[in-house]
Amino acid sequence: MSDDFITVMGKDQPDKVVSWQHIRPTGLEQADVTVSPAGYFTFSAKLDPGINRFSVAGTYLEVYYAKENEPIPTGYFHRYTHSHDISQCTDCHEAGSSKLAEGGQPQICLGCHVVVSQNPENDQDPMQNGHFTSVVASCRQCHEPHISKNPKLLKQERLEPCKMCHTKQYDGAKGHPAYEEGSCAACHDTHFSGFPKNLYRDIKSTCNECHSQGKAITEKKFHPPSAIEGKKYCSTCHDPHGTTPKLTRSDKATLCNECHPKVLREGHGKELKTCTLCHDPHREMGSRLLKQDFPAGCDSCHDGYRDSATVHQPVKAGCQSCHSPHRNDNLAKAKEKCLLCHNFKKDAEVAALHGNLPMTVDQCLKCHPVHDSNQKRLVKGKTHFPLTQGKCDACHGQGAAAAIKIKDVASKCASCHSTLRDLQSSRHKIHPPLEDEGCAACHDPHMSDIKSYLKKPVEKLCRECHGEVPKEEGGKKAHPAVKDCSDCHTPHGNDNKKFLVKAKDLCLSCHDDPTGSMPVKHAALDEGCGACHDPHAGFGKGFLRAEMKGLCKQCHGDKAAQGKVVHQALDEGCNACHKPHASKNKKLLNSPVDALCKDCHSIPGKEGAIPHTGLAEGCSSCHKPHSSPNKKLLTKDAGALCLDCHSDPKTAGKVHTAIDEGCGACHKPHGSDQKNLLTASGDKLCLGCHKDPAAGKKMRHDGLDDGCSGCHKPHASKEEPLLKKPVNELCKACHATHKKHVLEAKHAKA
Repeated sequence: MSDDFITVMGKDQPDKVVSWQHIRPTGLEQADVTVSPAGYFTFSAKLDPGINRFSVAGTYLEVYYAKENEPIPTGYFHRYTHSHDISQCTDCHEAGSSKLAEGGQPQICLGCHVVVSQNPENDQDPMQNGHFTSVVASCRQCHEPHISKNPKLLKQERLEPCKMCHTKQYDGAKGHPAYEEGSCAACHDTHFSGFPKNLYRDIKSTCNECHSQGKAITEKKFHPPSAIEGKKYCSTCHDPHGTTPKLTRSDKATLCNECHPKVLREGHGKELKTCTLCHDPHREMGSRLLKQDFPAGCDSCHDGYRDSATVHQPVKAGCQSCHSPHRNDNLAKAKEKCLLCHNFKKDAEVAALHGNLPMTVDQCLKCHPVHDSNQKRLVKGKTHFPLTQGKCDACHGQGAAAAIKIKDVASKCASCHSTLRDLQSSRHKIHPPLEDEGCAACHDPHMSDIKSYLKKPVEKLCRECHGEVPKEEGGKKAHPAVKDCSDCHTPHGNDNKKFLVKAKDLCLSCHDDPTGSMPVKHAALDEGCGACHDPHAGFGKGFLRAEMKGLCKQCHGDKAAQGKVVHQALDEGCNACHKPHASKNKKLLNSPVDALCKDCHSIPGKEGAIPHTGLAEGCSSCHKPHSSPNKKLLTKDAGALCLDCHSDPKTAGKVHTAIDEGCGACHKPHGSDQKNLLTASGDKLCLGCHKDPAAGKKMRHDGLDDGCSGCHKPHASKEEPLLKKPVNELCKACHATHKKHVLEAKHAKA
């Protein structure tokens, strides 16, 4: 096909005359063509826009010729044709034959499709290239010679042919975004390029097309595997056909270990899971491929440095002044380095400031923060009064004795602080750490940047002894008050349980009284808030000691397990119907029983003009609120439940079989528009089970006008079939003289 012409080629008996027709939108064209001695025939026809139909020797062909940019109708498919004018078949074939012209493939194809190297440094002839000679030289392995539904006349969609030889690379390439945009041809020349792997360019230039980090590949601060000549560039670390995240040849840590085994072996503590937490694998923003230089890069995980009034000089030079980023023993090594600058034996001035006492690094850290301080000197925020005056001897004494640790710290503190003395004199209970170890158990006697000279923040300090106190984990939420234990507990001592600051109603210091003036109170309140709530960490908004359903079960049992039928409201939790603290209603209900039920259930009284008198006693007179062994959560089986108020009809003789189905077979339980709460009018109800006895009869008993109940009892009777009286007595009630009214059938005569 070329432009708006189509050439049709066929095969038949030599010298035979073949008739053909072309039915097109503008008319009919028909002609004959003679088959050549070689057995082939051809003819050409001009196509009209739209549907063109051909009939050639009993064979039919239908072509839709679309104008430029015209959408193709449903049922037709786009076809790509050989771009050369194939009406001249002899360009590729021997005259009058389907055989290829002299030279065959690929020489015939190369007559039009010139293959040249795109690499100016390449001097290899395509015919010397392995890929070209083994695959590309046979063009028909991948391409159709005349027509195809795929671009480039490919036999298969996209570049599926590549899969025949490159299965592993083909499957892996699907993880590379470049493949999704252009299949294998996004990076590779499918025929011959002159570059390794038939890439369009060298590796680094190919990757640079999509990955912006590679644009500055000549920078001095580029990762050597990607920048040094002789390396494989990106493919040193990445497999372009890989399946791992980022297409790395192995997991990140293992990959880095190939070149940096010592660094990874020594580690960076438990936090080091991958080198890329700190390092950019391609180019550095700071030194050593760091994403950020010291100390900014360290600050993202470590909070030891701030822009404070006084900053330790080594910190300004960078964290690496004291710390090695790839060691696990950093703390010990850092302490050793302190003595390189701070040596009491060599610095008399510093020694004099500390009373010429022998100091260890650990003792230094009690007063001096290692990174920064908000004070003029590198000291902790708060200094104990005697120390601010330089009066060490106020506590330690003078001379050699000053170097000795004070034995009775509590007594020494008591000379200024009366807290312990007051507790002892009033015979209050004393917090064990204070009583056993003295003030220094919790307080730093020299310096601290925490209130009250505490050694650690309150919560951390208290947890050293009270580790069992619940914390925010496993679905529990922390009570805001736990940020400072002293909000609820006296740290030194008193006579209250748990050293609470108030013996009673402590919670009401922050929370409103949930009971108010309501008359019905939850009995659990007598045990205190802690019976249900955890003061430190608990579940839900109320910091409950357990999930609500489980918590209530501890006292009230499992209501759902008491019957087969469970009230759906239990799925929402007990507070769907009950208030947890107090209520104006019995059973701590959110509202009166009937009103509460109506929140979810339709109003029974509105089901009919006549309500069931039992409704006056409330829903719970017939239904259980939680679960029941009976349908509809009934307190008893439906039949037995009704007999609590209604007499048992089974004692009256022969029983209506419908009673076996329960009262609900005929009666509505809540209300009805019919007398006796029937589900339908009397006759309609009966005819739901019984055939109409007068149907199809000419004569009809006048008694039927009064309905079935005119003669029959609905529940039971001593007479067959559930008659109110014996037959003769029943009939005489209407028919005084039997002779005048004779019926040959019970109800009607045909």
